[in-house]
Parts: sequence; structure tokens; C-alpha cells
Amino acid sequence: MVTQLFFNGLFDALDGDTCDFEITHIALGTGTNAASKSDTALQTEVFRKAISSKSQSNTQFIVKLSLAPSEAVFNIREVGIFANATDTPGSGILLARGNVNIDKNASTQLLIPCIITAQ
Repeated sequence: MVTQLFFNGLFDALDGDTCDFEITHIALGTGTNAASKSDTALQTEVFRKAISSKSQSNTQFIVKLSLAPSEAVFNIREVGIFANATDTPGSGILLARGNVNIDKNASTQLLIPCIITAQ
């Protein structure tokens, strides 16, 4: 779910204002509320890390987060993409949030792709 904060930045850019959105981090949490356009944070953020890679095409922007076996060992229920963030929970601008159900354990390495698609 792309958030209103994303659209606000896009609309500001279209109006000639500076829009300084650099996707920097992905956060993971245990919250179970459905993702909403009005979200400004994860419901229950547990883990945050700088993205591993990003790429784009004409219709998609893709960011990936690589997790080592020892990282984010819990049942991941929500994922958030943040711009201008730091490793500090709650920092940055939530651009998109999704609900997932990934049971991550200490013997699993995981690559989480997050794709924003223009349709």
C-alpha cells in the first residue's frame, strides 16, 4: 500500500517544490492491522536495516533487503519502505507498507523484495 506521504511528495514535486525522497531503509514488524494509505509508521516496528539494493524500470521501483540468519528472527507480519531514514526506529518517511506472514528463524537467510509499481 503506497501511503499518502508518498503522494504528498509526488504532488509537491509536480507543483515545483523540492521532493527529496531517497529510499534508504526497510523496517519489519509484528503489527497485524491492515496496511492503509494513511499509515505514517509501522504498527509495531521490531527491526530496521538499510536497503541492500535498489533498481528501477519504466514502471517499477524495486528495493531489496537481505537478512542474515541471525537478523529479524520473529514472525514478520508487516514491512515498511522508508525514505530519508536512519537505523533508529520511527525515523524517516513511510512511503509504503505491506502485510506479510513470514516466519523467520535463525537458520534462514532471507531476501525481501519490495516493488512499487505504476499502473
